[in-house]
Amino acid sequence: MKIRLSFFLSVLFIAIFMVWYLWGETGLRAFWQARNEYEKLSTVVNKERHEIARLERDIEAWQRDLFYVERQAREHLAMGRSGEKIVVTGG
Repeated sequence: MKIRLSFFLSVLFIAIFMVWYLWGETGLRAFWQARNEYEKLSTVVNKERHEIARLERDIEAWQRDLFYVERQAREHLAMGRSGEKIVVTGG
């Protein structure tokens, strides 16, 4: 009888420990959630780094390339040199 009770208590302790280990506040479930969140945030950070690099190239072009500035003025502001006729189409 005493061995059965000891065995039962051991199994109960192991079961409680496993539930706590898997589903507790710091268990595997929390670890998986944190890992998924980390992967999502890593993706966002990488996208933002690419965007920063693109914007830095854009800034460099604005500062150094006069043809880039002229093209932007023509395309986005419908500007042209004196004597040129500007035709604006839809878009």
